[in-house]
Amino acid sequence: MEHYFTRIPIFRRDMKLSGYRLLLSPSMRRSFIDTYHEPADAESLYRLMTFGASSKEIGAPFIVIESDEELLGTLVPFLPRNCILVEYDPKGKTREAMQKDAQTIRGMGYELAVVQRHGDAPFPAPVDVVVRGYNPMYDTQETAAMLRLSRQRRLARRVNSRAAFEGAERAGYRYMEGMFFLETDGSERDIISFAATFFRIMGELSRTEPSFRVITDIVSRDVSLTYKLLKFVNSAYYAPRFPVRNISQAIAILGLNALNQFLTTVAMDTLRQPENTEVVRFSLIRAKFMEQLTEIWGMRSSGPDAYFVGLFSLLDVLISRSMADILKELPLTEPVQNALLHQSGPLHNLLEFTKDYERGNWETAMEKRMLTPPTQMIVMNAYLTALKWVSAFE
Repeated sequence: MEHYFTRIPIFRRDMKLSGYRLLLSPSMRRSFIDTYHEPADAESLYRLMTFGASSKEIGAPFIVIESDEELLGTLVPFLPRNCILVEYDPKGKTREAMQKDAQTIRGMGYELAVVQRHGDAPFPAPVDVVVRGYNPMYDTQETAAMLRLSRQRRLARRVNSRAAFEGAERAGYRYMEGMFFLETDGSERDIISFAATFFRIMGELSRTEPSFRVITDIVSRDVSLTYKLLKFVNSAYYAPRFPVRNISQAIAILGLNALNQFLTTVAMDTLRQPENTEVVRFSLIRAKFMEQLTEIWGMRSSGPDAYFVGLFSLLDVLISRSMADILKELPLTEPVQNALLHQSGPLHNLLEFTKDYERGNWETAMEKRMLTPPTQMIVMNAYLTALKWVSAFE
C-alpha cells in the first residue's frame, strides 16, 4: 500500500494510555512536511496526530516516530519536544555512526528510544527507552529483576493479547504497545443503561414523520444531553459559521440520521471508564471510518448500518458478555446482526478490512480489498476524518 496512516496505542503498566506509534506512508510524511514547516505549526501537527486523545484523564500522550533522516531534518524539529520519542534502529550501523546519530537526536532535545534485538551489544550512548519485540522466551521475571537494578525504561512491541500484556508486565516493561486491549479482561459490566430520554427520542425518530418540535422538547429537558449536543454541533468537525445556541438549531444542522448516530454514540460513551477509554475511542473511530468506506466502496445506502457495526463491534470487550447476549437487547437491523453475530455479509467484510487498517496490516488489508493509489489516498483521508470526528466527543 502506497498511501496510509494509522497509529498503534501504547499503554503503561497500569493500563493508562501513554502514547501512539505513528505508521506513516512516505506520501503522508511528505504531506505533513509540506503542510507543517514552521515552528508555529508544531501544536497543530501534534493535535492532528493525537486526535481524540486529549482528554484530562489521559494527559498529553507522547508520539513514537522513526528517526528517518528526512523527518529529522524537516518534520520532527517542529513537534513538541516534551511529547516525542524518536525511535532509532541501530541495525547495520557502525559504533561511530550510532554515537553520532544519538548525539544528533538528543542534541535536538528529544528523548531517544533505541530498538534492541536479542543478542545485541549494549548501545554505545545514553538511551532513554529501549524498544523490544515482546518474546516470552527471553522476557522473564529474571530479566525484570535485572531491570529493576538498572532502572531502565523499556517498551514492548507486538503486545496483542492479554496474556502477552501480563507477561510483559512481569518481565518489567514500563510500556506495552499493541492491540491487547481489544480482548476482554473477563470483568463483566452492566450493559448500557439507556436513559428514558434516549428511548423517548428513539421512539419519536422511528415514526414515519418524526416531529422536530417533540424531539427538541425532549432533549431540552435533559441538561447533560443538551450540553453534549451543543458542544458537538459547535465543534471543529461541523465548524458552524455562527455559534449554535439552542436545541432546535442544533437538530436542524444535524438532521435526523446524524441525530440518531449522535444519540447512540452518547449512549455508547456512558460505558467509558479510565481503563477502557481507548476501547470506546476505537469503537467510535471504527464507526465513522466504516460509514465513510461505504461511500468509497459504492455502498452508500449501507452507511448507517456500517456505522452501527463499527460502533458496537467491541461491545463484548467493553462489558465482557457474548455478542449473542448483547444483541438480544439492541434493536439492530439484520445486516448489522449478520456482521456482528454471524460474521457474514458485506458489512462483516468491511469490518475485517477496518481491523487490518487500524493495525497497520497493509498487505492483509489489500488482499481483502485491492485499492488503486488514488483510492488509497481517499481511504487514508477518511481515516483522518474519523479521528477528527471522534475528537468532538472528547
